[in-house]
Amino acid sequence: MHVHPDFTVDAPNSLPYGGLTRGTEEMKDRMSSFARYWDEPTFNVHAITADDEALVTAHVTLCAVGKATGERLEMEVVEVWSIEGGRISSQRTFYFDPVVARRAAGVTSEPST
Repeated sequence: MHVHPDFTVDAPNSLPYGGLTRGTEEMKDRMSSFARYWDEPTFNVHAITADDEALVTAHVTLCAVGKATGERLEMEVVEVWSIEGGRISSQRTFYFDPVVARRAAGVTSEPST
């Protein structure tokens, strides 16, 4: 599966790598930002469901170690992907508890709104 050139990713604004990302260049920046906070990230897949050819939902557990704290994070995450013309057009990410993720990542400043 390929991504649409204008695809978007939306993650909780309270995360340092959250907010709305548009296109492949911004996504590369987001992935670099994610990597600044986490070591050893893995995603353990619990379920992937497809409503039809236009919507896919993934339930995963993100396991990672905060680079700044050494704290291990195990957080349930749900991702909802929209598909257009056989390409991923958008992804929305929902963390079970973004406050816990921020703490494990060592983020102490208040999230931007």
